[in-house]
Amino acid sequence: MMFAMLSSPMASGEFEGPDVSQFGAETHNPFVPPVSDLVWSVVAVLVVAAVVVTIVLVARRARRAPGRPLEQRLAELDDLLARGVISDEEHRTARTEALRG
Repeated sequence: MMFAMLSSPMASGEFEGPDVSQFGAETHNPFVPPVSDLVWSVVAVLVVAAVVVTIVLVARRARRAPGRPLEQRLAELDDLLARGVISDEEHRTARTEALRG
């Protein structure tokens, strides 16, 4: 047994370990193509863009919202319909938008 250990490649210095000259060099998993790095970068950019667009849309909608209460807006629409300023179709559309917020 002792003789087997002395004649092993590790004991005689013939063993070749990993090439440390490339330590820190970028390596790729052979099952994951290098293009996946680009794909994940694009996915990250799209996620960030979606978040930014959502924030901008919410901010614009909040800025557009009038300060009048809903009841006042609905009463104004009813008044415009009664005076003939807007049609039934316009009244229904505007009322639906007002109720949606």
